[in-house]
Amino acid sequence: MLYISHFLKKNRGEYYDRLQAVRMRGAWEEWLTFFVQGVREVATQAHETARKILDLRTRAQSQLQTEGKTGVTLLRALDVLFAQPVLTDTWFRC
Repeated sequence: MLYISHFLKKNRGEYYDRLQAVRMRGAWEEWLTFFVQGVREVATQAHETARKILDLRTRAQSQLQTEGKTGVTLLRALDVLFAQPVLTDTWFRC
């Protein structure tokens, strides 16, 4: 879930400036500060995304629990979808 390369692409100019400063002046501390800032930003985004996914699952489960007997089958299907969110056409042929 941590995609640091997205942060580096988004901040490409600063990324290259920081690398150049390491080469020219040995500015490792500034590079590490920049990198840790990126890890923090990406981790915060990943945490928020995970929280939204869990909230979505909770809301869906609540809705399905009111469906009676049909809801039990749908709850199982929901568990499968959250366990394996990417399904291929071969999965549906089983």
